[in-house]
Amino acid sequence: LLWNADELPPEHAGRVWHVHGDLDLDAMERALPHLVGEHDFASFASSGGFERASTVRTLLRAELAADPPLVALTFEADAFLYKMVRSLVRAVVRVGEGKRAAEDVAAMLRARDRSAAPGSAPASGLYLDAVRYDPPLFEE
Repeated sequence: LLWNADELPPEHAGRVWHVHGDLDLDAMERALPHLVGEHDFASFASSGGFERASTVRTLLRAELAADPPLVALTFEADAFLYKMVRSLVRAVVRVGEGKRAAEDVAAMLRARDRSAAPGSAPASGLYLDAVRYDPPLFEE
């Protein structure tokens, strides 16, 4: 969740990412489809100090919903890499700030290099909504 206004109400402190300055929500929405599908998300992951078998993931859904000044970005995937969502959010916000073009997100993916992405968004505003497992993981 992002709060896109000059002032942050105290009750939202620590619960949203406070983004100052106007965001181009249309540009942000244009960036999201570049992320959907099966891709190598190496550019959007931190190592976390461990090796992974693969950095290929399938992003099933990337959506933006806005009720200004509140902006919600939702990502659904088959799995996420370490700091992947925070990195995706940072990249999409950079597009909204006019610092990157929507098409740049596709170039970041193709680079497969962490230095191609603009870093990570803060943890404030990051929420895990649901986790789904295929049966029979918990069946008796």
